[in-house]
Amino acid sequence: MAVLKADGTALKEGAGVLRSCALRPAGIYGPGEQRHLPRIVGYIEKGIFRFVYGDPKSLVEFVHVDNLVSAHELAAEALTSEKQHRSSGQAYFISDGRPVNNFEFFRPLVEGLGYPFPKLRVPISLIYFVAFLTEMIHLLIGPVYNFQPLLTRTEVYKTGVTHYFSMAKAKEELSYEPQEYDLDEVVRWFRSRGHGKKSQSSFFGRLILDFLLFSAFVAVALSFLPFVGS
Repeated sequence: MAVLKADGTALKEGAGVLRSCALRPAGIYGPGEQRHLPRIVGYIEKGIFRFVYGDPKSLVEFVHVDNLVSAHELAAEALTSEKQHRSSGQAYFISDGRPVNNFEFFRPLVEGLGYPFPKLRVPISLIYFVAFLTEMIHLLIGPVYNFQPLLTRTEVYKTGVTHYFSMAKAKEELSYEPQEYDLDEVVRWFRSRGHGKKSQSSFFGRLILDFLLFSAFVAVALSFLPFVGS
């Protein structure tokens, strides 16, 4: 909001006024992205990505970095006097314009790195509760032992609940037309840096991990049951 509030601010020494606008991108992806993709690939390689959650019909959007760069260039151009400051004081949603299920979006990445895509689907309410417990544990022991929570409640809703926005304004006022991209180049980027399944995990290793995950979910599920005192 501060960016939009700054629009029209007088510059020093009478040099004119500041023109600003805001771009609101969807989840950004592309080769070299460092905020989310390395974390996701880490979960895949550690065998943690064994299930999906939420309604399979839920939809979200993403934006390739090149489309986002294009939107920035168009927005900057629309701030100029030649374009009558068309984008001045405005906000625009930017994405690839292709709503998709969050987990299906990452299927090419999972399979492209040589891993099977999960078949197990878990209720989002259960994952939300697990995220809540994780946050509480982090709150309690974080000052002594800091760690990265597997999931937060915000992330659960961002990935498992439908939310996307219209780009009509960006198309009309900025002439924004997103190009079509996929995750193939992202897969190549990670493989070029040594990622990807190199050998089959041992049978017993997979069995132990599956047992631990199953036990954790059973424990969480049982916590919903009413406590009966003696």
